[in-house]
Amino acid sequence: MSRQQPGGETIDVIVAVVGRAHGVKGDVVVHERTDSPQQRFAPGSRLIGEGRASAFTVTSWRRHAGQSILHLDGVEDRTAAEALRGIVLHAHVDPAESTGEEDAYFDHQLAGLTVLVDGQERGSVRRVEHGAAQDLLVVDAGRGERLVPFVDAFVGTVDLAGGTIEIRPIPGLLDDADEADPPAGPRPHGGSSRAMKGLTTDENRADGADATAADDDEEEN
Repeated sequence: MSRQQPGGETIDVIVAVVGRAHGVKGDVVVHERTDSPQQRFAPGSRLIGEGRASAFTVTSWRRHAGQSILHLDGVEDRTAAEALRGIVLHAHVDPAESTGEEDAYFDHQLAGLTVLVDGQERGSVRRVEHGAAQDLLVVDAGRGERLVPFVDAFVGTVDLAGGTIEIRPIPGLLDDADEADPPAGPRPHGGSSRAMKGLTTDENRADGADATAADDDEEEN
């Protein structure tokens, strides 16, 4: 999803889901959906709350006990902070913006790429899904969607300029005969995700629900 902004087109990127209130002065815990929190949550950044008519301005960001804590302009007490719980926060990103890291991509850069296996077209990437263990490419293979772990064991060269992505020739991975879930591949580059700097569609709402449920469990404990 994209919106026209002054100076050109931008992409809506999901960067966080608001969790519980932190303290009594309006701070909120946020569950990050970005690998660039220093950039997305820098003071002065504008975040759009899904379903909200107006944007929020970040006034402070810090980490506390392994959690990401935001203060948003206009949210001045615990009651106001709790009212934001569960809201998905978006940021406007230039489509040409780079992640600044090798082998790391925004979701919208991967969606639409032509899938090649041994140089032959086998479909296209429909979208990206973010699992707890790894990220998955949803590939339209012609007779249905296939899930391909976005790790080196399954994915080769990503050519953004050429609009293609190479999937390794693994029997059954894109074949209709194999209805089983793909095997879990090793996490690349020392365990860091190869991809994904933020969701660019309305997918994975369950993540927000799970995050909110986790907050509830923390408070109960």
